[in-house]
Amino acid sequence: MALYDVVGKITGVPAFCLLGGKMRGSIPLTGGIGLDETDKMVEEACRKVEEGFRELKIKIGYDPDKDLQTIRKIRNAIPDHVSLRVDANMAWKDVKMAKQWIDEAWEYGVHIVEQPLAADRLDDLAWLRNQVKARILLDESVWNAADAKKCLDTKAGDILHVYTNEAGGLTESRTIFELASLYHVPCTIGSMPEARIGASASLHLAVAMANLSEFASDIRGFMLYREDVVHEELRLENGRLYVDEKPGLGVTVDFEKLNKLTVSV
Repeated sequence: MALYDVVGKITGVPAFCLLGGKMRGSIPLTGGIGLDETDKMVEEACRKVEEGFRELKIKIGYDPDKDLQTIRKIRNAIPDHVSLRVDANMAWKDVKMAKQWIDEAWEYGVHIVEQPLAADRLDDLAWLRNQVKARILLDESVWNAADAKKCLDTKAGDILHVYTNEAGGLTESRTIFELASLYHVPCTIGSMPEARIGASASLHLAVAMANLSEFASDIRGFMLYREDVVHEELRLENGRLYVDEKPGLGVTVDFEKLNKLTVSV
C-alpha cells in the first residue's frame, strides 16, 4: 500500500490509475449491524437507514431461531427498498439446516448470505449455492489468489469478498479480482477496523476494478475512530464512499496527531 502511495505521489496520479484506471467515482457501503439483543439490533438498523445506507449487513450465528426473529423484526422496521444481507462467519455446521434457514430468510428479503459454512467446506458451499435463491458470498474462504481459484473452480460462491489486508496488499487483491473476472464472478471488498489509510487503499482498489459487484462493500472500519492520523476526511454521503483525485492514496500523515496517539511501552 505504501509503495502505491509513494509512486502515485511521485508521478502525481491517484493510486487507482496505477491499478487500472477509474471505473466509478464512488461505491455503496453496507450499514453494519453487530450481534446484540434483538431490540438493540432493530434500533441500530433504523439508525443506519436514517444515515443513508441502502443495504444492511447483519451479524448472525449464535441461535438460528433468534436470528430469524431478529431478521423479521428488522425487515418490518425499515423501508422495503433497503436490502438485507447476513454474515454467519462460518457458524453453521449442518448444510441442510443452512438451506432451510436461508429459504426462510429469503422471504424477509435476505438476498446475500456471507460465509454460512466453514472456509474449507467448498463442496458443501457449492451444493448450498445451487439449492437456495440467495447469493452466497465467500469471505473466510478467500485469503489470497490461490484460495480464490479453489473457490472459483468448485463454484462455491456467487461473490468473492476481498480484503486488501488479508491478501497482503493491493497487488494480490487486484489479482483476485482479475482471476474472478475470468470466471465471470463479481467481488466485493471487506475490511477489518482499518483507519483512513487502509480504507483509502481499499477504496482505490474498488473504484478501479471492473468486476466490483453492484452490491455494497464493507469499507467502513474507519468510522469506528474518534481521531485518525491523517489530515483528510473520507467523503461518505448517503451510504456511498467517494474517491478523491489527489495523488497516491489521497491522504497525508498528520505527524502531530500520530505523536499524540502513539503509545510507548
